[in-house]
Amino acid sequence: MKRILFSLVFSAIMLLYVALPAQAHTATPGRNSVNADHQILYLNETRYDTALAKAVSRWNSLNAGSGVHIARTTDPDKATLKIYDVNNCSDWWAGKVSIYRPGMDTVQLNVCKMKNFPRGDRMRIVTHELGHTLNFDHNDLPATSIMYPSPASTSLTHPGPHDEQDYNDYWIVGPAKTGGY
Repeated sequence: MKRILFSLVFSAIMLLYVALPAQAHTATPGRNSVNADHQILYLNETRYDTALAKAVSRWNSLNAGSGVHIARTTDPDKATLKIYDVNNCSDWWAGKVSIYRPGMDTVQLNVCKMKNFPRGDRMRIVTHELGHTLNFDHNDLPATSIMYPSPASTSLTHPGPHDEQDYNDYWIVGPAKTGGY
């Protein structure tokens, strides 16, 4: 009798575990660079234009007309994000995001590190950092997410399947869609 009860309880727990969707890896609401019109308007002050243009295009391809649109601006009064280069050889990081409330958020790209990376790694880093500006946190899924803590440890150069699901859950149907971003 105990075995049957144990089997039933174990089966019920496993069924719930398997049936539950993966949790979105988003930061605290409001930790993003998105304005009230669901846009990220960025000032481009980086030499990594090609990587940035491709990263923006990849994230924009997920918006399905109702998510976040990322676009370049030359107007600092409208910008919500500034992307620029630094040369800091004493630090370990290649890219870093700072979210300021209120104020303009920043993505810093460390030339001292980035200049030695192949094109694919630079693409991963810029795409990863833009993911943070969309409110996405690190996760432990290198095979399916650009938001793995070490972008160079994944083969992805664009948002992966898990990132697409997180984007959909947060920006298309989730709390951001209803104003909770």
